[in-house]
Amino acid sequence: MGSEGDRLKLMKTERETQPDDPIIIQYTSGTTGQPKGATLTHHNILNNAYFIGIRAGYHEQTCVFPAPSFEALAAIQAIDEEKYGPADKCTALYGTPTMFIDMLNHPDFLNYNLNSIRSGIISGAPCPATLCRRMVNEMNMKDMQVCYGTTEISPIAFMSTRDDPPEQRIKNVGHIMDHLEVMQYSIMCFAIGNLNMRSVGASVLNVWHKTFF
Repeated sequence: MGSEGDRLKLMKTERETQPDDPIIIQYTSGTTGQPKGATLTHHNILNNAYFIGIRAGYHEQTCVFPAPSFEALAAIQAIDEEKYGPADKCTALYGTPTMFIDMLNHPDFLNYNLNSIRSGIISGAPCPATLCRRMVNEMNMKDMQVCYGTTEISPIAFMSTRDDPPEQRIKNVGHIMDHLEVMQYSIMCFAIGNLNMRSVGASVLNVWHKTFF
């Protein structure tokens, strides 16, 4: 989908880029603490996306329609979504609960053919079970998966699997991702606790001595 000049530019960039070079700074208000910019590397982003794709069962026939371009996921889009249309028949959708609510409540929703869709990912906020059921029944997202993570972890830390029973899949955030460790403290009942994580995707660039999620 690119010219010969684009191909040569890509080859030059690949030769000059190292795995630990910054690829993006994503600004986040943070689950806790002050707003900050999380500096992620090529190693962070590519590994996280790779393992998400494996768990989601993506292959050559998968066509993902990502979250809108004002959302953080737009930073890792390979191709501008404006080059695609209904005729391209996407097979997977990404979004947050509010995005899927807006899709389902769109006045022309029933006029769209969603038969090509078979899966997708919902994340970014708590996912009501009633919404997930509507996504499965009305948007044909039979293999829908729930994800949970933080910007600093690049960003997915937990993800359900396609082998999980459908009802179980929408009631929790799934299983820990590959190459990631989680530590949970024992605390008093009803107290707010911490979930500490470390992985190959953690944003530790320039602040490794201060960073622990």
